[in-house]
Amino acid sequence: MKKILLLTYLGFIFLASCKKDKQPSAQYYGEPISESREFFPDQELFDFTTSPAVSPDGRYLIYIVPSTVSIARKGLWLINLQTGDKKLLKKDATYSSPSWSPDSRHFCYIFNGNLMISDINGDDTEQLTFDRSCLRPNWHPTKKKIVFDGNISGTYTIDVVDIETADITQSISATDIGGSAGWISNTDSILTSQSNYGYRILNLTTGQVLLSVNWLTLIKKNVFALPSISRDGKKIAFQAANGIYIINTDGTNLQQVLYNSVTRKPGTPYKSGDKLVNDISWHPDGKHLIYQIIEFTTSSIGFGNVYGEGYSTLYKLDIEKALQINKP
Repeated sequence: MKKILLLTYLGFIFLASCKKDKQPSAQYYGEPISESREFFPDQELFDFTTSPAVSPDGRYLIYIVPSTVSIARKGLWLINLQTGDKKLLKKDATYSSPSWSPDSRHFCYIFNGNLMISDINGDDTEQLTFDRSCLRPNWHPTKKKIVFDGNISGTYTIDVVDIETADITQSISATDIGGSAGWISNTDSILTSQSNYGYRILNLTTGQVLLSVNWLTLIKKNVFALPSISRDGKKIAFQAANGIYIINTDGTNLQQVLYNSVTRKPGTPYKSGDKLVNDISWHPDGKHLIYQIIEFTTSSIGFGNVYGEGYSTLYKLDIEKALQINKP
């Protein structure tokens, strides 16, 4: 967990202080998912991770409300995107990184470092790991297995667990690979990423790196956190200092879909109305992105740190519309 929190925190630091790039005359942010809107009180800015994930059938959105957004409402939430109904599935404890089963009836997630599975009501819970700390699980699109980042006494691995037996069927060193970021469609290959390097396509069966792409070669900017891969395995979305990009998995056709409009000199607060983007994931239709906007109402500097209050809201971004409108 510390690794992900640190990446998110550094992302805010760089987003806040980056130089202003060319901006579109009008910016399309997509449609807000109003049921996800949460007010966060004045506080030092740290981790706002929500980990939004839409079910494969497109009906449900599961996400995290962290304690930094709301202590009272902290937990794992489910929104029915067809009716707007909202339900608290798991309350209080440390949850992270939900990922859906192929039939949209179950989801996996991390609870206090352990890999868990629950049904869509948050019931029928099963624990799959006991001997390691786990991060970022991803349920295979067609098979009964989950890939995740493991940590046993400081040794980092990428592991695969059989859902029916809870056996760890594969485990490889993550030292030179980075974190796992999802399956390449229904294959045995995964996307891995390192924030200061780039992304790779790794075949878990053979251990062979099928493709390697450097972030700085692509955009000459730092990339924050781990990228998100579309359900069909054809496209990757990622967040850089100047906005959100999509690219074909093979490293071709790089496109910027959203521009970061915030410029803040070090040692100064945010302005009211400033928006930061965070936590990108793909909608299963491959035509939309789900992401978080943090919008400030007030901000200040205290003891050399940035404080602020405002709103956290999840948005649904129409990629084709964004590419048409968001042009510098």
